[in-house]
Amino acid sequence: MPLPTPIAGAITRGFVAANVIEAVLWVVVAGIVLAKWHHVPAATVLVFFGLSDLVETRTGAWWRPWWLFAWKAACVIALVALVLQAWRMKKAGAPEEERAPAAEEDRKAGTG
Repeated sequence: MPLPTPIAGAITRGFVAANVIEAVLWVVVAGIVLAKWHHVPAATVLVFFGLSDLVETRTGAWWRPWWLFAWKAACVIALVALVLQAWRMKKAGAPEEERAPAAEEDRKAGTG
């Protein structure tokens, strides 16, 4: 599916640079999430959110086309759901290994 015609005047060098920087930051945050908590689903969602910023550099807006807005909304909903799940598990006193199994294994092995 071809990208729609960009919004006139919306795509400037600054706009592209800001979105590329934002995309890189989301990927860095994903790497931190993966390294610290070994949470592949959250890291994956963060990478996809970053990729959506790269698409935004071609469309000129986060809400246009509709599927880019849906993509970003799905990422935000997934991240909120993951944060709520982690918060509920922590509040319920779930053992650490249920919240982040790989991190617990690293701690037991003395590598985390």
